[in-house]
Amino acid sequence: MNPFKKCKECKECCNTHNGGRLIVPLTNREQVRFKRKELVVNGDCEFLGEKGCTLDDKSKPVICHLFPLVPYKRELVVSECCPLAEGFKNNIVVGSPEFKHYIGCRALWDPLTDREKIRLSKLYRNIKWTAKKPKETE
Repeated sequence: MNPFKKCKECKECCNTHNGGRLIVPLTNREQVRFKRKELVVNGDCEFLGEKGCTLDDKSKPVICHLFPLVPYKRELVVSECCPLAEGFKNNIVVGSPEFKHYIGCRALWDPLTDREKIRLSKLYRNIKWTAKKPKETE
């Protein structure tokens, strides 16, 4: 089963209904296109529609493309904030949807300069400090 089909239903990475705020750091090119340094999400992302993101693949920020992979220093790691993270980590095998997503993410991530990777990584770490974790259900 393709876990990314669940993303359009879940949308946890695109909202802050559990409190806090989400700051999506933008690459230098994205800052020019969006005319700002970052996207700030309080509630639903301004680009979140009923069927998921309303931005096409060429317009979507790199950070959004990467999820559930997130920048850590110069590399990508699986975010523990994603409800599908555990399944994603366990299913990264050649030919799987998770593997194809990883390869696609590398194609976006690898061309960035080391300086930009470090900047995005530092900004992304701040997300964890401003957003609250979801409350556990009993």
